[in-house]
Amino acid sequence: LAMLKKALELNPESDVIRQRVALLESANPIDAYISYLEGQELTDAERNSQIAIHCFDLARRKHIQATMLERSGFTKRAKEATELATLAEAKSEEYQELIRQEGGDLTTLTLVKFEKALQDKLIEEANALLEELSATTNDKVLLRTKKIRIALVEALVAKDADQEGVYKAKMDSALVQAQSLTNDVPYTDESWKALGIVYQQLGMLKEAVDAVGEAYRIDSESTEN
Repeated sequence: LAMLKKALELNPESDVIRQRVALLESANPIDAYISYLEGQELTDAERNSQIAIHCFDLARRKHIQATMLERSGFTKRAKEATELATLAEAKSEEYQELIRQEGGDLTTLTLVKFEKALQDKLIEEANALLEELSATTNDKVLLRTKKIRIALVEALVAKDADQEGVYKAKMDSALVQAQSLTNDVPYTDESWKALGIVYQQLGMLKEAVDAVGEAYRIDSESTEN
């Protein structure tokens, strides 16, 4: 915050820096973020989507922070973090409902939730979100790559639990799915990136490099290749 204030002194005409300072100084960062977006040239659908995603992510981060603070004995700060997380969850739900009422697309938000679930190794939640995705998108490659991701996380969970048989079965399943995807849809970089990730997790580095190389050949402009 101090650095941003200094930057604002040096660049007093910068609306971006001024809005960022206001956001950080606000007692209610949710309202501050919404006010910030209202000053941007966005459609209602774009603004609602960004608010829903931001608040969802904020709630998740504050819940994690509250747990850490509570464990460290900072009860008051933990309570404050929990209260903000609760507000952020409610606000995210409010804007998700607006998106639904307007017939908007919740695919982006569902993808964010899916990635967070995988990061936290919440397999059941990830599977439920994949079901939601299947109802909102016809992108079969996207759905199949997410299914592969779930298998890889399931394999890691099994490995952590010393379930070698389950680990091998899940990795075999992920590999078969990824190879099948590149056979069925060889012209998209997403197929080859998925295969590269599987090879990497299997420790097959040469094959992983070859797969990622094919993804790059197909779409050299992608920042993920």
